Amino acid sequence: MSFKWTLENILNFLEIYEKYEVLWNIKLDKYRDRNARDENMSKLKEELNAEGINVNVEEIRKKIKSIKTIYSQELNKILKSKKSGAGREDLYTPKLTWFEIADRFLRNVTVSRKSTSNLVTATSMDLIQNAIIDLNNISQAHSSTKPSDDLDYFGKYVTSSLRALPAINSL
Repeated sequence: MSFKWTLENILNFLEIYEKYEVLWNIKLDKYRDRNARDENMSKLKEELNAEGINVNVEEIRKKIKSIKTIYSQELNKILKSKKSGAGREDLYTPKLTWFEIADRFLRNVTVSRKSTSNLVTATSMDLIQNAIIDLNNISQAHSSTKPSDDLDYFGKYVTSSLRALPAINSL
């Protein structure tokens, strides 16, 4: 049976967790040192248990992940509300009781990543197809005015090879 986290336990947890910088500060060299992290995790567990928060290391890891995820989501909401051009009264304010505690030590080490689409938009495809049509028209107009020679045949070979590829790859 897993530990039941109350608001009071979460607040106590954050106050204690903040002291173990090796576990949350990605800018520290020791953050990447597994032995240092394991040692600090054991100390954190002991201190939490002494405070009546009887959890094992796995439960601590889950709680850390949960807090970081929720914190990042709330931070992104704040940043988005600032970028929207909204007035001061329209800025997003987290309603989580523990947000301010987490914010004072996680703000400078939380990395917000922007997602990008790997799909080609319809307008981009339209532009590509229009460019292909224009190139075909230029090619046809140009080829009808010159006599055929070895270079012309080579160019036609390259053209036919490119036509065999999907449009996006041929570009």
